[in-house]
Amino acid sequence: MKKQIAVLLCCSLATPVPTALASNPVSMNPRIEVGYQDYELETKAQIFGTKAKDKYQINPAIIRLGLTAAWNRVYLDGYYQTTNNDSDTVDFAEFNYSEIIDGDRSEYTASLGYTVFDPFAIFLGYRHAKAKGSGTLGADYDFKSDAFFVGSTYSWQVSDTGVLSFNIAYADVYDADQNLDSSLVTVDLSGDGNGLKTGVSWRGALSDKLSFSLAADWYKYDYDLDSTTNTSQSADVEETEITYRIGLVYAF
Repeated sequence: MKKQIAVLLCCSLATPVPTALASNPVSMNPRIEVGYQDYELETKAQIFGTKAKDKYQINPAIIRLGLTAAWNRVYLDGYYQTTNNDSDTVDFAEFNYSEIIDGDRSEYTASLGYTVFDPFAIFLGYRHAKAKGSGTLGADYDFKSDAFFVGSTYSWQVSDTGVLSFNIAYADVYDADQNLDSSLVTVDLSGDGNGLKTGVSWRGALSDKLSFSLAADWYKYDYDLDSTTNTSQSADVEETEITYRIGLVYAF
């Protein structure tokens, strides 16, 4: 039973790794998750003295592949996530511009965590995220960000085979870029920002080596962007993301 709980506590980002429950010196836990994402990017721009705004919303399916390596009180975690294509209309009515953009999102994260005391852990890491797409009228669009984050997590062993976890993290976005290249509107912006992420997950053991997970995460990032080529362009951008996932974790 201790081995089952150790697997549950080691199987995801920002999950404590109690030394008292570890069965092996080094624990390796690959995982696969699938789910759904509610993504929104709201842009309030100033272009050549004209105020313009747009809200881009997509709801794609996601797949995430991850790995956690734990040793004593220290753990390393990383994952790669991608989505299928989804579409929405980019609409700057102030410039009589409207175009359907079809695209996807991807991200990868790497983090280092430390269990201060069972079951409380702190972590820090790096996250890269990118949304890209192409328009029905020939436009190219992308939005990407790079950030360092720091956070903490707390877990409760609710039953002999189940663990409930909560986490929160603050992100410092040191680089963000938004680009729209169309026949009517061209936007080329860069800047920085910050954000907050919270999450909750449930881990349940299926066997000594296999467990399942249910998780939900909420992100909200705010960016201050300026043109890299033209001082007459700037934007305040708000990015909101909610993901729901179910997954399987295997312990080596």
